[in-house]
Amino acid sequence: MEMYIAYDYSTAGMRSAAYNGAYQYDSLLNKYYKKLSLALSKEDRLVLVEAQKAWISFRDKEAKLLELVGKDEYSGGGTIQQLIDASEYLEVVRQRTLKLFGHYLRATQEY
Repeated sequence: MEMYIAYDYSTAGMRSAAYNGAYQYDSLLNKYYKKLSLALSKEDRLVLVEAQKAWISFRDKEAKLLELVGKDEYSGGGTIQQLIDASEYLEVVRQRTLKLFGHYLRATQEY
């Protein structure tokens, strides 16, 4: 992200860097979701699938909430609100990625 921002340190550039970071974390999330899925038994995989579906629902609803509270009438407005939204979204995806990675390490005893 720092390299991305160094290239374009405008508000739009910083927002893009945060969303790009979220995209990269999402790629890692998918990688460790698949690895964890393979480490679990067929029956136990269903729990992972349900948990991930619930998280995706949470992520999408949280993104809507971030957008809502970022509106001028609630936040006072300004372009900083877009940066806050992007940073908060990045954090939601980052946290889930770290959780799945931790579950993977635990399930495979690779810690």
